Amino acid sequence: MTRILLMSRDPWPAPAYSERGFRFEPHHYASGKAGKPSGGREAHDEAHDGAHDRSAANLNSTERRILNACGKGPRKASELIEVLGYKSRTGNFKKSLNRFLDLHVLERTLRDAPRSRNQKYRLTELGEKMLSSGAGPEP
Repeated sequence: MTRILLMSRDPWPAPAYSERGFRFEPHHYASGKAGKPSGGREAHDEAHDGAHDRSAANLNSTERRILNACGKGPRKASELIEVLGYKSRTGNFKKSLNRFLDLHVLERTLRDAPRSRNQKYRLTELGEKMLSSGAGPEP
């Protein structure tokens, strides 16, 4: 008896019947109304973009130098390594390059051949914005 009383006070929507039996509609807390969608996709996209913006603002010196070098035109990995003063591909270089590719700050010039010896990396529109906003030179 107490269970039924508790369920009647619960803010969850009533079960809906479908061909597969009874089911509950999802409850969207963000809208404040049970069963009403809250535009979750737009909220997700805004949060996702905000996370990219925050992570893009925290550049280390290696990333700043890669950004500056690619601002002058597409660069091969070997050219970037030379700009950084490294003798070979270090873990720090690989991590920075992959981070920029994941954040869509850099893109490959040969998308179908990521391991090509002719592969170069160039700034995307986001990368150009970062460079022009002062994320470039190290303080």
